Amino acid sequence: QLIFYYFGSKAGLFEAVLHSLAEAILTSARAPNSEEAPLEQLRATIARIWKTFAAHADLLRAALLACPEHGAGAEALRDALGPVAGRIDALVSQGQGLGYVRDDVEPGAVAAQVLATALCYVSMRGVLGQPLTADSDLPIDLLLRPLAW
Repeated sequence: QLIFYYFGSKAGLFEAVLHSLAEAILTSARAPNSEEAPLEQLRATIARIWKTFAAHADLLRAALLACPEHGAGAEALRDALGPVAGRIDALVSQGQGLGYVRDDVEPGAVAAQVLATALCYVSMRGVLGQPLTADSDLPIDLLLRPLAW
């Protein structure tokens, strides 16, 4: 009964959990710092996404399985991860403005690729053989290398 009192429904609880996950990524990632190169800020943000998703793999796997492509669950996931995608987009744009990131890179596509890669890894963990650890720099390097000149 308390779920309905505080969240209105099970879907409301689902949305609250997803938003708290996104908030954990945004608040624990280093705040933008004009003295640090945008690619290093982006690396730190992606690392935090990767570690947060890995730490909450069961929740994300359930979210991905529970939400049809255009259902309320998918909308909740998009709403929760929107600010995270916005942070990535802003860092890529900043990197382009300062000459660290190629001009032909679409910041929104980078944000989508980062989130899709992290979500896919979490949902496929164990299926593809020996999984990468959350501390691995390999997936981050694979995402960042094509961005730089």
